[in-house]
Amino acid sequence: MHSPKAPDPYKTAQAQANANLSSSMAGQQLSMVNQQGPYGSLTYDQTGTRQYKDPATGRMTTLPAYTATTSLSPEQQGLLQQEQQFDKMYNDIALQQTGRIGEHLSQPFQYNVGDYEKWAGDTYGKLTGDTNAQAQAAMTQKLANQGLQPGTAAYDDAMRNLTYGQDKARNDFMLNAYDTGLNTALTERNQPINEIGALMGGGQVQMPQFQQTPQTQVQGTDIGGMIYNNYNQKMQQQNAMMGGLAGLGGSVLGGWASGGFKGF
Repeated sequence: MHSPKAPDPYKTAQAQANANLSSSMAGQQLSMVNQQGPYGSLTYDQTGTRQYKDPATGRMTTLPAYTATTSLSPEQQGLLQQEQQFDKMYNDIALQQTGRIGEHLSQPFQYNVGDYEKWAGDTYGKLTGDTNAQAQAAMTQKLANQGLQPGTAAYDDAMRNLTYGQDKARNDFMLNAYDTGLNTALTERNQPINEIGALMGGGQVQMPQFQQTPQTQVQGTDIGGMIYNNYNQKMQQQNAMMGGLAGLGGSVLGGWASGGFKGF
């Protein structure tokens, strides 16, 4: 009786690989479920095929190729088109302003201190001129009521303190006005640049958001294990055969030693 022949490991591996591939393709198709929502839909369609070459066998296999399509509802599609139109107009305006910014920057920044001093001095005089005059008249009357006359130490100290306070208030106003005027001039200088920066940040390109592709896991074929098992099976068959031959030889020798060949 002959021992069963061990299966060809390469044919077994190919059969297992085909089964794994079929299971994986079926699993992928079951995973690609079309979706429908209030804002749009997601659909999967087979849009072609691709060829896969098995590096071990060189065999070519045709695999289906799929495309996932995301579609917006009519209302959302209309909003998207309006947004894209707005972004384009926004960017067009920014490009026009950018062309003018060179001329703007070619003019050096200027802030005329003389003009500032004249404006600030005139403004301070209009705001405090009458008040300061009244304060001086009131102080003069107060000192006269106290019997103090110009030239006396008490009179001169009192008027000097009044004048110092008024001068200090004027100097503080002039310094604050200088800072205000400078900041105003810088704002006017930078305003066109800031406007362009704001415009350029308005029409941003939206990167596409792709759906995550369903993952398909193809179980690897244990070709090394199959070859090793095939080798073990052949070795077992050979050992069994050699054991049978050894048993047969032992039986023959045993019969000869017991006198089975006395007739010779």
